[in-house]
Amino acid sequence: KLLIDSMVDICDEKGFDTKHTYIWADCFCSNHHRSFDFKTYLTSVRALLLKTREVVCLLNCWKDPDYLKKMWTITVLFVAVVEKCNITFVLPPSERLELVNEIS
Repeated sequence: KLLIDSMVDICDEKGFDTKHTYIWADCFCSNHHRSFDFKTYLTSVRALLLKTREVVCLLNCWKDPDYLKKMWTITVLFVAVVEKCNITFVLPPSERLELVNEIS
């Protein structure tokens, strides 16, 4: 539910039509728990990002997000920065509210 709510929120914020927007959810499309060739992975991530020019990083929380603890997500973020892609960080609604309350 949090994944869907967060993706709908980001589509709304960016003005994307949710009926015609396609999302590559890396966690569902790639098995990063088996060994793999890093160079091949890096090449495929770069090719994908050069086509999309857009990365949405879904964080589970704002204090200590799991996204920043995994090599493959850090790699995607690194390539996105190097290739000057648009990067958006998304928090679930409850976490976003907690962050706003914390900085207020």
